[in-house]
Amino acid sequence: MSSAAPKAPGEMAARRPSVLFVCTHSATRSPMARALCEAQFGDAVDARCAGVYPGEKLDPRARATLAEIGVPIGDVEISSIADLEASGGDLCAFDLIIALSDAAYQAVRREARGGAVTLEYWPVDDPTQLGGASYRAAREMLARRISERLGALIEADAGQ
Repeated sequence: MSSAAPKAPGEMAARRPSVLFVCTHSATRSPMARALCEAQFGDAVDARCAGVYPGEKLDPRARATLAEIGVPIGDVEISSIADLEASGGDLCAFDLIIALSDAAYQAVRREARGGAVTLEYWPVDDPTQLGGASYRAAREMLARRISERLGALIEADAGQ
């Protein structure tokens, strides 16, 4: 049940900008990005994640790396771009799609089928392939880019 006051007739509800983070398996990079986004911006952004070829479960090292800085990753449903579209989702409905791997960038371009999407490519090395400190490096890069880019997206959306 919502505690917000009812809107006056004709008054529009506040619209949250939406972002989709996409990586190859949706088991490490995109769930980390979504959790970092939610930790920083809360309900101000509708953040989701997906993969091209989704893995079976969240990488426990991704969870541990976020726990180091007090960011909960919560329960992550590993899903693909195809799952998103099959459940009625439309890539063109997102204000911003951020591809975190080359496979994700190519898949979004292909799946959007020339539709009007705002797609950005933020290459993030796959920590599952590199191990060790690469998880922290990915976390720090994602946190910085999310702060810069989504802060600007929220400001632009608020100005409309």
